Amino acid sequence: MTPFRRSIPDGLLSALKGLAQDAEPNWWRELLAHRFTDVLGKKQPLYVAFRDGYLNAYVEGQSVLKLGWDERAGRVRGEIHEKYVDPTATGQRYYTFDGERHRTPDGAAAEHVPDLEARVATAQGYARPKKADSAPGEKQGVAAIVARSPNVVDVEMALPPNPGMPRVADRIDLVALEREEGKIRIVLYEAKNFTNTSSLRAETGPARVHEQIERYEGWLTPQRRAELVGAVRKACEYHREIHLMRAACGGSDRAGPFAEAHPVIAEALEPGSRLDVDGKPRLLIMGPEVGRAGVWEPHRRKLEAHGLVGRIRVVPDLDAPLPGG
Repeated sequence: MTPFRRSIPDGLLSALKGLAQDAEPNWWRELLAHRFTDVLGKKQPLYVAFRDGYLNAYVEGQSVLKLGWDERAGRVRGEIHEKYVDPTATGQRYYTFDGERHRTPDGAAAEHVPDLEARVATAQGYARPKKADSAPGEKQGVAAIVARSPNVVDVEMALPPNPGMPRVADRIDLVALEREEGKIRIVLYEAKNFTNTSSLRAETGPARVHEQIERYEGWLTPQRRAELVGAVRKACEYHREIHLMRAACGGSDRAGPFAEAHPVIAEALEPGSRLDVDGKPRLLIMGPEVGRAGVWEPHRRKLEAHGLVGRIRVVPDLDAPLPGG
């Protein structure tokens, strides 16, 4: 069984710290300081999420840069999906970056790679709804909430399959830390727009989202819970380092949620902190409709009738933090 971990090589972390403290401009300082305009017209930073051996920088659910460590060369190894360099690309290939030079997916020196701002703008296009008059895309909504909820410790969290379970490419939309009864709970959220009728509505029986949440709950075996606690503690450590790096390179904004680590992140790192997993993944529903009298209630009752009592969080306003943050 593939273990669930969060750990990046010491060499990578040291290299990034050095780049953040460098007085001269460089690509890492640019990434930390970069702000894109979100769906509400406000500026927010790229979200840095940690994996097993690497990290991703996200804009609205799209990874615009994957960073690992080349042990043999002793240097950073970055990967950029070809669709962010060439919007006409249809494959699953990557440009590489070693901190100085870009190379094409074929290994040749890249003549031109769009700058970070251009790649971010291209990536945002993938998160937008296909129809211009539609509600914000779910990934756009999640990114807006995450930017206002600094207790979020992971996004797009992939779940390695358990033995005997279907090999489904499940990804948890966001993972947050919430205080509850003297403990710090690790809470998993599946996010949906209220307008996502194919997932949230069913003429009879449970809606499709129920099966999705049941899979997440089934994944949380005792072993996976223990792994998740260890992984989240490690992610909190790295998030604290990212906050310090942003401050070092002048990228922190005292008015914004990423200026410093959320207190609950610091608490999770304290010796003896009571960090636990909420074994009941939750459904997060976004959209102004959930705040309108008479519109949301019938749907809430139907969802609760199939096992989601007390597990639904609604966010009518994307400009508000996640409940419990």
